[in-house]
Amino acid sequence: MLDVNLVAADDVGRNALHYAAMNGNLPIMKMLFKTGQFQVNVQDDFGMTPLHLASRSNSEECVRNLIEQGADCMMRDETGRKAFDLSTSKSVRHILQTSFQ
Repeated sequence: MLDVNLVAADDVGRNALHYAAMNGNLPIMKMLFKTGQFQVNVQDDFGMTPLHLASRSNSEECVRNLIEQGADCMMRDETGRKAFDLSTSKSVRHILQTSFQ
Protein backbone atom coordinates (compact mmCIF):
# COMPACT_ATOMS: atom_id res chain seq x y z
CA MET A 1 0.00 0.00 0.00
CA LEU A 2 1.20 3.50 -0.82
CA ASP A 3 1.88 5.69 2.21
CA VAL A 4 0.89 9.27 1.36
CA ASN A 5 1.15 12.30 3.63
CA LEU A 6 -2.04 14.20 2.80
CA VAL A 7 -1.20 17.18 4.96
CA ALA A 8 2.24 17.76 3.43
CA ALA A 9 2.72 21.40 2.48
CA ASP A 10 4.36 22.81 -0.63
CA ASP A 11 7.00 25.54 -0.83
CA VAL A 12 4.48 28.26 0.15
CA GLY A 13 2.97 26.29 3.01
CA ARG A 14 -0.17 25.14 1.21
CA ASN A 15 -1.58 21.66 1.57
CA ALA A 16 -4.26 19.73 -0.31
CA LEU A 17 -7.05 21.50 1.61
CA HIS A 18 -5.74 24.90 0.53
CA TYR A 19 -5.74 23.80 -3.11
CA ALA A 20 -9.17 22.17 -2.96
CA ALA A 21 -10.58 25.38 -1.46
CA MET A 22 -8.78 27.59 -3.97
CA ASN A 23 -10.15 25.58 -6.88
CA GLY A 24 -13.69 25.29 -5.51
CA ASN A 25 -13.45 21.51 -5.33
CA LEU A 26 -16.05 20.69 -2.69
CA PRO A 27 -16.00 16.88 -3.17
CA ILE A 28 -12.24 16.79 -2.53
CA MET A 29 -12.59 19.12 0.47
CA LYS A 30 -15.21 16.83 1.99
CA MET A 31 -13.03 13.78 1.38
CA LEU A 32 -10.05 15.50 3.02
CA PHE A 33 -12.09 16.45 6.09
CA LYS A 34 -13.30 12.85 6.42
CA THR A 35 -9.70 11.74 6.98
CA GLY A 36 -9.62 13.76 10.20
CA GLN A 37 -6.09 14.94 9.38
CA PHE A 38 -6.80 18.54 8.36
CA GLN A 39 -6.98 21.66 10.49
CA VAL A 40 -9.55 24.00 8.99
CA ASN A 41 -7.67 27.17 10.00
CA VAL A 42 -4.20 26.18 8.82
CA GLN A 43 -2.34 29.16 7.35
CA ASP A 44 0.07 29.18 4.45
CA ASP A 45 3.25 31.28 4.36
CA PHE A 46 1.14 34.35 3.54
CA GLY A 47 -1.24 33.80 6.44
CA MET A 48 -4.01 32.61 4.15
CA THR A 49 -6.36 29.88 5.31
CA PRO A 50 -8.45 27.65 3.07
CA LEU A 51 -11.33 30.05 3.81
CA HIS A 52 -9.31 32.99 2.47
CA LEU A 53 -8.61 31.06 -0.73
CA ALA A 54 -12.18 29.82 -1.20
CA SER A 55 -13.42 33.37 -0.65
CA ARG A 56 -10.95 34.81 -3.13
CA SER A 57 -12.20 32.23 -5.65
CA ASN A 58 -15.82 33.16 -4.84
CA SER A 59 -16.65 29.51 -4.15
CA GLU A 60 -19.89 29.72 -2.20
CA GLU A 61 -20.13 25.96 -1.58
CA CYS A 62 -16.58 25.72 -0.27
CA VAL A 63 -17.00 28.79 1.93
CA ARG A 64 -20.15 27.29 3.47
CA ASN A 65 -18.44 23.96 4.04
CA LEU A 66 -15.38 25.51 5.63
CA ILE A 67 -17.57 27.52 8.00
CA GLU A 68 -19.51 24.36 8.87
CA GLN A 69 -16.16 22.73 9.64
CA GLY A 70 -15.32 25.55 12.06
CA ALA A 71 -13.33 27.98 9.92
CA ASP A 72 -12.61 31.24 11.73
CA CYS A 73 -13.96 34.10 9.61
CA MET A 74 -12.04 36.65 11.65
CA MET A 75 -8.55 35.31 10.86
CA ARG A 76 -6.37 37.74 8.95
CA ASP A 77 -3.64 37.09 6.43
CA GLU A 78 -0.20 38.70 6.65
CA THR A 79 -1.55 41.94 5.17
CA GLY A 80 -4.47 42.10 7.60
CA ARG A 81 -7.21 40.92 5.26
CA LYS A 82 -10.06 38.67 6.37
CA ALA A 83 -11.73 36.23 3.98
CA PHE A 84 -14.56 38.75 3.57
CA ASP A 85 -12.10 41.29 2.15
CA LEU A 86 -10.97 38.92 -0.61
CA SER A 87 -14.31 38.02 -2.15
CA THR A 88 -16.01 39.94 -4.94
CA SER A 89 -19.16 37.81 -4.74
CA LYS A 90 -22.13 39.35 -2.93
CA SER A 91 -23.39 35.91 -1.90
CA VAL A 92 -20.02 34.82 -0.50
CA ARG A 93 -19.62 38.12 1.33
CA HIS A 94 -23.12 37.71 2.76
CA ILE A 95 -22.32 34.19 4.02
CA LEU A 96 -19.14 35.44 5.65
CA GLN A 97 -20.76 38.53 7.12
CA THR A 98 -23.64 36.61 8.68
CA SER A 99 -21.32 33.97 10.10
CA PHE A 100 -19.28 36.44 12.14
CA GLN A 101 -22.14 38.58 13.44
